[in-house]
Amino acid sequence: MTLKGLKIRWVKYCVNKRFCGTVPKHFEKKRKLLNSIGYNLAEGVRVVGPLFCTGTLTVGKNTWIGRDFTVHGNGNVEIGENCDIAPDVIMQTGGHNIGTSNRRAGDGYNKNITIGNGCWIGVRATVLGGVSIGDGAVVGACALVNKDVNSNTLVAGVPAKEIRKLEND
Repeated sequence: MTLKGLKIRWVKYCVNKRFCGTVPKHFEKKRKLLNSIGYNLAEGVRVVGPLFCTGTLTVGKNTWIGRDFTVHGNGNVEIGENCDIAPDVIMQTGGHNIGTSNRRAGDGYNKNITIGNGCWIGVRATVLGGVSIGDGAVVGACALVNKDVNSNTLVAGVPAKEIRKLEND
């Protein structure tokens, strides 16, 4: 294993085991450690951990990332400022085209995910690749977001559907 590989494993261990949780003094340590291995977490980002991410993660200022946040696939995930990501949220950037009858999981692909400023993603929600969630949107608990969400909109369900518009102050 390379020195870089060892550093990445050590940082993930620290974030996911040693400093996991909501102890205020650990948030800045976790942010700096994650940035040291290629993540781009702005000032004031608080990661509870554990965090699992195989793609690229960029997070805006003052955003909360809850317990067991997961990014599957090698796509890019961009989360805006002042967002709240609840526990057990999954960002699924990777997938497969439908293949032949011999093997239905065909060629793999990755699609990026963008979450605007001021969004709230509810517990155990799943966001699929290629989706953009507009500023101020709310995604309900356990929702499956498979298409774009307009700004200042509440969506919920499987698949996620618009429940109502939210006030834009």
